[in-house]
Amino acid sequence: MTALAKYSPTFILSAFWLLTLLNPVFKKFDYGAEWPMVIVLGVLCAVMFWATRNRKIYDDKFVVWEKIFASGFLIFYLISFVFSETRNIGFNEFVAFACCFSIYFIFAHRHDLGLIKFLKIIGIGAVIACVVGFGIYLFKNEPSRMIGPFFNIFYASNLWPNAFALFLLIASPVLLFLSYISGGARRFFWLTGLALALSSLFLTYSRGALLVGIFELILVAGFFIKKIKFSIIAKIFYVGIVSVLLIFSANYIREIKFNNVVSIEDKITFANQESSTSVKERYDFWKGAFNMSLEKPFTGYGPFSFRYVYGATQQKDLLAIADHPHNVFLKISAKNGLVAFGFFFLFLITVFLSFLFGFKKIKSYDEKVLAYLIFVSIAGAFAHNMIDYNFNFLANIVLVFALSALLRLIIVQNSYSVFKEPDSSNNFLLSVLTAVLLTVSLYEGGMLVLSKIYYEDFREKTLYPRDYFSNKVTEAYENKYEFLATSYAYEQLDLNKYDADTLNLIGAMNLENGSERALNVANEYFSTAIEMNPYNDFKYYANKYQTLKALDSLDGVTNGTKLIEFEKSIKPLLEAYFPLAENNVHFTAYTKSADAAAYLYEEIFDSNELLRIIEKQRASRK
Repeated sequence: MTALAKYSPTFILSAFWLLTLLNPVFKKFDYGAEWPMVIVLGVLCAVMFWATRNRKIYDDKFVVWEKIFASGFLIFYLISFVFSETRNIGFNEFVAFACCFSIYFIFAHRHDLGLIKFLKIIGIGAVIACVVGFGIYLFKNEPSRMIGPFFNIFYASNLWPNAFALFLLIASPVLLFLSYISGGARRFFWLTGLALALSSLFLTYSRGALLVGIFELILVAGFFIKKIKFSIIAKIFYVGIVSVLLIFSANYIREIKFNNVVSIEDKITFANQESSTSVKERYDFWKGAFNMSLEKPFTGYGPFSFRYVYGATQQKDLLAIADHPHNVFLKISAKNGLVAFGFFFLFLITVFLSFLFGFKKIKSYDEKVLAYLIFVSIAGAFAHNMIDYNFNFLANIVLVFALSALLRLIIVQNSYSVFKEPDSSNNFLLSVLTAVLLTVSLYEGGMLVLSKIYYEDFREKTLYPRDYFSNKVTEAYENKYEFLATSYAYEQLDLNKYDADTLNLIGAMNLENGSERALNVANEYFSTAIEMNPYNDFKYYANKYQTLKALDSLDGVTNGTKLIEFEKSIKPLLEAYFPLAENNVHFTAYTKSADAAAYLYEEIFDSNELLRIIEKQRASRK
């Protein structure tokens, strides 16, 4: 067997992972931008399994528990989608997790697939990502934080410094290992790469990531402290000096070039901050997710349902919303149920226990170093995702599962010397999983391609329609097909009853009609839209206000009172919104909320009230 054939699964995984990391378009699969990459990965998982199905496996009895827990998690994840109350989205999350578990079981127990070669790909990818990050940081005014390749070139607001920070937390221990096992010029290259990664991590100005980075550093120092000697101190000194020089040089260049660089202290503490989620908000997210978990412990509310359900039922503060509760475990329990969370947690425990009990059995010291550093990498990744969720990028989550497989493989290789030929029972889970993934990926990929090059309505048949029906509402209404527009709107609401935008569209159609009956219907739909999303978008309030004004012109006695009461009810929200809008980008940048709020300010407040609000904001800044 040639090396290419022998290690083909690792080559496939490496090429795909590099593509997910470095491409400038397909990012963040839960939003849908990376859905095509998820589809491709589903096909590749089947290919990798087919190439490895007859490879010998280690006779590890403990693997049965891993398969039970992984199967339980995926089954309940799928159940949560079937019963989801936001079923137009979320299917891509299930497919992505299924692919990651496939990768784990393809590599974790099979002999000699060369997965260790993947480490160099991680190192090279990390160095390239940091170079890209420095290029953007030095030559573009915005963003003011390091983002690496975690951006979308088609959307200026799609920048993810925290996701890049997570990637660096995962990759840095790998760079450390590569520098440890290399010599000469290669060691110098990897040490410089590690310095690049550490300086880039600092320049992301992610407080959570910096804290986790310190945690990783303590773990690494505790392991190597007994082996400390002059040569190691010299390497530490080199990495530290280069890192500090890169940080201060980059900020100095930015200050000369753009003349608007705030202090490092302000960036770390977010004193200037435009995009930080406060400690209080995180606490509220965690509390809300916990409440959601208790409300639907068996099925959860469905994949990617948090921002819809939390906004409608749990949110208490204006603009305090997010896609996820900033905690990987609460995310799973709220969206997929406590049972799914239990299976996922038990799976992680099996991996941890195998490392804990198998570490002493590792014979080679270099392998011990590798196993320990991989453990630090995985622990750091989950620690960061306890306070900020960024596993919704394939570049991050695939990397974590691949490293988990390598860690498990190192333990298995040193704990078991007996190989066995795989049979149907050993391959059953992977056979079923990859067959399902292949079928789903080919079907969904076919629907996606056909909808792009032939007929858009093929998206109606997909399990992941996203905003297809709501977009068809707008299209049909613009072409004066009111009945068809209404029909599409109800199909969207049947999939997602929390979709305030679709409720708003139905209301807008009735508002434009202008008859008294239509205006009353519009008022009901705008009111329901506000109930579904009361604190994040003022266009629902603006539309309701316009509706009440129109009704007031028809019947000033009854509806005039309603209009006055509505004005009084939204004045506190508008006053609170004014100082928040500038610094909060939780969906504000993606909506017409600011325009709607400006309209309401002009309609409801007189000049003296507006002046008072402006002066209050100026005082708060001081």
